[in-house]
Amino acid sequence: MDAIFDIVAKDKLFGKLAHHHRLLAILRENTNTLLGQLHKHIFIVDVREDTLILETSNPIWVSEIKRYEKMILGRLGSLLASKLGKEYPLISRIKVIISSKKPNHKEPLVNNQSRENKEVSLEMMVMNENEGKRNRGFLLCRSCADILTDEGICVFCRSLGKRL
Repeated sequence: MDAIFDIVAKDKLFGKLAHHHRLLAILRENTNTLLGQLHKHIFIVDVREDTLILETSNPIWVSEIKRYEKMILGRLGSLLASKLGKEYPLISRIKVIISSKKPNHKEPLVNNQSRENKEVSLEMMVMNENEGKRNRGFLLCRSCADILTDEGICVFCRSLGKRL
């Protein structure tokens, strides 16, 4: 595959596409390294200019990505430097897209029993996460009083322009 990449990379238009495809392939192969436990809930969609675009079907993970953005960007820089050398693009931002349905790139559930277990386990995951946040001193958002946050106001309320 590297030989084909070298041939295509010499063409002006196809070269850009080949580099972009190679970059996405490296990122998707190393999703676990970049995102840690979040890799089960988030999919790498694209890289545009200086922005890594991620997708999730659950808004809870948006705040988690924002919380760990600097760490993820640090891992990303190290990974790209080791894989691509001096040619790696500088990615300085992360944008998370919330899809209205589960992305089709996730593994399909085999039967109804698996689907029921999956829903229960997600509910338990959220309950455990909320309990852990309460133990770490997180409080409900002062604006909407629905989401636990350590910043006083949650990401959703900030995106709507609400202030304390």
